[in-house]
Amino acid sequence: PVGVEGFEQLDKVDTQIIEALLGAPYDPDNVDENLISVLLRELGDLKSKRRVLVVLALRRIGKLDDRVVDALLKLLTDRDSDVRQSAVEGLR
Repeated sequence: PVGVEGFEQLDKVDTQIIEALLGAPYDPDNVDENLISVLLRELGDLKSKRRVLVVLALRRIGKLDDRVVDALLKLLTDRDSDVRQSAVEGLR
């Protein structure tokens, strides 16, 4: 599955990991649920660039379950316009 061994135990996802994920091949039918949980937690990061990268990673994974949709809907009111735009694109 998509994911990094022990990934769910990290306090903060490193931006390089997210960027690597965006380019990594994966099987959309075999996504590690722990990865999605960690990415959803990262949407609370204070850095807007990280929030945008997390949304891009979630979009690439393509698993729009209720948790992801709820999180993206909340980002529609984010203070950063890039984050809001990423959320809109993620909901398409």
